[in-house]
Amino acid sequence: MDAGETIYRVATFEGVSATDATFTLSQISVGEEDFAWWNGDYVATVNAYGGQDQYYTWDPDAKGWFECADNCVIDSEKPADNVVLPINQGIIVFSANGASLTFSGAVLAGDTALYGNAGDVTYTGNFTPATLTLGDLVVGAEDFA
Repeated sequence: MDAGETIYRVATFEGVSATDATFTLSQISVGEEDFAWWNGDYVATVNAYGGQDQYYTWDPDAKGWFECADNCVIDSEKPADNVVLPINQGIIVFSANGASLTFSGAVLAGDTALYGNAGDVTYTGNFTPATLTLGDLVVGAEDFA
């Protein structure tokens, strides 16, 4: 990513031994670039209105993810390596220095249904290892109009 860039990403893997299709922050590793809380770098979940919700940042000294405030002040009492991000849920990533993050895990297999919440903006993405077109998506019996 470019320095100072905010981008959306999607959890595209599940844990290697997962049976419930979970993805945790510990499956995101930080590259050699300086992605750190003191730079204001963070990963944030997306709320029902499409905005940033809960913030997490990397502490290179502790080699782990932690909750932080929106100004990236780290909360060392709240480790976040085991925070679960639902598969296909959008997250926001910001890096002041253009640091790289690597997402790792097992590739999802089989059909997966996406469920939107009434009245919510749900940021989702392609979580499969294949290119999709809109014609590949099947809308269920729910009222989608």
